[in-house]
Amino acid sequence: MSSDFYAALSRTPDDADRHAARRLGIEPAQVRLAARVLWRRDFAQERDARVGEVSGLAQRTLQARRGHAARAMLAELSTFLRDTYPARE
Repeated sequence: MSSDFYAALSRTPDDADRHAARRLGIEPAQVRLAARVLWRRDFAQERDARVGEVSGLAQRTLQARRGHAARAMLAELSTFLRDTYPARE
């Protein structure tokens, strides 16, 4: 495992990781690792990159944009996890 992945797993999960993990029914460390594989950065970093420039935005607008980005990312993570770890019967 590369040092980048190890560093991602060794850090304490942030709120975005914990929330995504709850929504997906997995551990926060799995969110961190999957985010690194998919986007080469943490979940919150990718979400904020998708939101773009936030200076001058009202707090509610920022919250809404983050929510839209996070929901799209959760769908991508869910697909990735389903394709990577298919259910065993």
